[in-house]
Amino acid sequence: MHKFSDAGFDGTDTAGIAHGSSVFTAFRHCRSCTIWPTCNVDNTFSDHKCPLGWNPFRSAATVDARPVWVAMQDGQGADMVSNNEHSEEAGMNREDDGVAGLGMHPLPEARLEGMRREYFERMTDIGTASAAARWIADLLPPWLTWLREPEMKPQDLDDEVQLMLVTGFNISLAVRDAIIMTVVADESQWDEGVISRFAAHPHDKDVAQSMSTMLTAAFEEPESDERRCVRVTELLHTISGRLPAECTRQLRAVMAYLKWWRGDESALYDALGVLEEDERVTLAAIVAAAVTRHVYPAHACGAETEDAPTAGT
Repeated sequence: MHKFSDAGFDGTDTAGIAHGSSVFTAFRHCRSCTIWPTCNVDNTFSDHKCPLGWNPFRSAATVDARPVWVAMQDGQGADMVSNNEHSEEAGMNREDDGVAGLGMHPLPEARLEGMRREYFERMTDIGTASAAARWIADLLPPWLTWLREPEMKPQDLDDEVQLMLVTGFNISLAVRDAIIMTVVADESQWDEGVISRFAAHPHDKDVAQSMSTMLTAAFEEPESDERRCVRVTELLHTISGRLPAECTRQLRAVMAYLKWWRGDESALYDALGVLEEDERVTLAAIVAAAVTRHVYPAHACGAETEDAPTAGT
């Protein structure tokens, strides 16, 4: 089974839902929101407000998440579930009684591998952008049907769709971010065409600007659809229990992000758990840094947002 990292396989530099997505090398543009140039080659941020959350490291702070992670482990990580404990728990969750008492059984890893190959074949045949566009086009109808029906539970989302989510998250960070947009952004601001462009053409200037505007509004909005966010968090938790841990790092990083989006400090432990397995999943490091600094969106309960930079800084 291939081990996935935050670098992504599609060669894009999107993703992260906060500054510094993908590895700890010099960034030449914001790898989270595709707006560039934002970062200097000496690994320091310019005064760019990433619309996908915002820059918790602040201006001229290092983008290397490793020191942040190590510091948090030293100061706050004593109670964190270890990687081995997480893997053992996930394994127990996949036993005969089903996942988390839902009667759901392990997802077929062979099918996940088949989807991975299929995605790569599309990239070879039709290119990265077209492959992402096709994947999101197949994924969005069943995903949005589930998302828009508040009474639907994790087990109501077809296994094939769950595997498509995992595959999309692991291979294309732009696909991952497009799906996140469907959860946190006001649905009146987007349609399937907009989400498809987020996935397929994240670096286009108009697409980047659209995402920036949409996420800035969501970040600063005093109210949000908390039920939707909770449902997706529960879904991702369920899926993570149906697959080996190495297949779900991106998924669990997204779960940590959604917890942070709601103001849930337990996001820290989810994020650190992912980082213990793979320190390259910088989305998890950013979530951990934001929680540690008590930085949350305006709608999050108990959020401290008074120091958040204004749009355009």
